[in-house]
Amino acid sequence: MTFSQRLAAAWKRHAFVLGSCATGCKTSIADILVQKQYEGKKEIDWKRNFVFTSFGLFYLGAFQYVQYTIWFPRFLPGTHWTDVAKRVCFDQTINTGVWYYPLFYVVQSMVMNSAFDRQRAEEGLQRYRNNIVADMCNCWQLWIPAQSVNFSIVPIHLRVPFAAGVSFVWSCILSALRGNMTVPNTEADLKCVPLKQVAEPRPCPGGLDSDAPLVLSSIPLVPGAAT
Repeated sequence: MTFSQRLAAAWKRHAFVLGSCATGCKTSIADILVQKQYEGKKEIDWKRNFVFTSFGLFYLGAFQYVQYTIWFPRFLPGTHWTDVAKRVCFDQTINTGVWYYPLFYVVQSMVMNSAFDRQRAEEGLQRYRNNIVADMCNCWQLWIPAQSVNFSIVPIHLRVPFAAGVSFVWSCILSALRGNMTVPNTEADLKCVPLKQVAEPRPCPGGLDSDAPLVLSSIPLVPGAAT
């Protein structure tokens, strides 16, 4: 047995633990990369990084392992393109819009404010409501094509690693778009951002520490909560 075959066999036996840990580490590294290289921070915001790391470990890793490898084969089986479309549709509506984003914003609000109470939860949910349209638009640009591949040709036990690989790019984008908690200004600011523009930063008016919304090229990002 070759090394790659042994590695694949080991991953298949321990897919839950390895996938969760790899996803948590990946999300942490992506946020650090954005903070240091994209935002130019001298000191890493470890509270913010904890939000990304814990979310990557428990939601993107552990929970999505259960969803992709147990629930989907049981409740949404099949290999026809219509079966793939059902899985992608569920993942990109219920999973992302109803579970992923609300939970992320609530966790972020609580951790960043060091207060695990109802007020912080409601503040997180308010940012979720303010940003959901643009958040879903940005998400779909990357994840609908990626998950179409994932749910059609990727072996079940490798779905989480595949998603984790794509998610490294997404975590960088998400950190850049939602890494700093600011207050939305006007409805005109709530726009989708072409993802290619995330790689073309333009300095914020007043500097990175100002309250002005971060701008990528000429399109203002949706100001709001992190990640």
